[in-house]
Amino acid sequence: MGHISVIVRQVLVDRARKRQRIKRGEGREPVQLAVDQEAAAGLGVLDVLAVHEELERLAAIEERQAKVVEMKFFAGFGEDDIADALGCSARTVRNEWRKARAWLEVRLEDAHDE
Repeated sequence: MGHISVIVRQVLVDRARKRQRIKRGEGREPVQLAVDQEAAAGLGVLDVLAVHEELERLAAIEERQAKVVEMKFFAGFGEDDIADALGCSARTVRNEWRKARAWLEVRLEDAHDE
């Protein structure tokens, strides 16, 4: 199940990279992700490459949080499905999502301000 979120993420990253190459140095183009409203709450219109880069950073320090974000945000999986895939409780998924979302909001805001 988790592999679907990896595939969706990679497709979006590849698409964003292609758009960036086409723009030839005009910077990254924000892409509206088709995710559920709960997952997108507080994150708004995102640059797929920025999300990808920050998820890589998050995975280096909190791998399970990164997996939760990937599965929820990119593939739209529910808490129970994520919990089953990761072998933890739905409560743990909720807690990991809350922490990861807060971390990403700060990181993406910082990246946007640069």
